[in-house]
Amino acid sequence: MYKIKILTHLIRLDDGHVMPDWISVPQTEFQDKEAEEIKQSVVNGDYDTETHAVRMRRSPKSKHGLDVITKTGRFW
Repeated sequence: MYKIKILTHLIRLDDGHVMPDWISVPQTEFQDKEAEEIKQSVVNGDYDTETHAVRMRRSPKSKHGLDVITKTGRFW
């Protein structure tokens, strides 16, 4: 059994500050399926809160989706 971490960015909505983060997938016999479900939840915005948005981490930054609008009006 191996560990799966889904790499994400935590984007603060107040000012657009971006912090690297991750979501650990529980180690079970179905963890590959669970990882796909968690990834889809991140894409759907299910992990977003009132103060932060969670998006998939991609490299280079030009591949980042510009779908988060901060309270200052900046796109991320």
